[in-house]
Amino acid sequence: MLKIGFVFSLSLLILAGAMADDAEPGQDAPGTARHDKNGIPQMWGGPKLTEIKTMEELDKALKKSEESRVFIFKHSTACPISARAAARVSQYAEEGKGKKPEIYWLKVIEARPVSKELESRVSVKHKSPQMILLDKGKAVWDTSHADITAETMDKAIAEKK
Repeated sequence: MLKIGFVFSLSLLILAGAMADDAEPGQDAPGTARHDKNGIPQMWGGPKLTEIKTMEELDKALKKSEESRVFIFKHSTACPISARAAARVSQYAEEGKGKKPEIYWLKVIEARPVSKELESRVSVKHKSPQMILLDKGKAVWDTSHADITAETMDKAIAEKK
C-alpha cells in the first residue's frame, strides 16, 4: 500500500511538472504555487500572506480574530494537493484584497508545535491542507483539501456573519 501511495504521489509531481512546461515563461502553470525565498506561496505575483511561525504570531492572529474574522490556512510544503490549494488561496487573497478576511499562513511541517497549539486552542482536528475561519478567537468553519475554493470560502463568510 505504501508503494502505491508513493507511485501516486510521484505521478502527481510528474504531472505538475508537465503542466509547468506549458506555462508562459516566468509563470507557473495554473493550479501550482510559486514560493518566495521564505516559502510563502505566490501565484502570478500574488500577495504575501501573513505567515505564522511562532506562538507569538499565533497569539496575534487569534487576537486579530477578536476584532474581525480571519482565515488560517494550514499548508504542507511536502504535499502536491496542498500546493494546489495554496495556489487557490493565493489567488483568492489577491482577488479579494481589502474586501475579504485577512488570511494567515501556517506551514505545518516547519511549525509543527504551532500547528498543534492551533488545533488545541480552536478545537479543530488537524488536516492538511486545511482552511479555518476564526471569529472572536473561535473556529466557526473549516474545510480541507479540494474543498478549499473561493466558492466555499465566500459561502463561509456569508453564512457565518
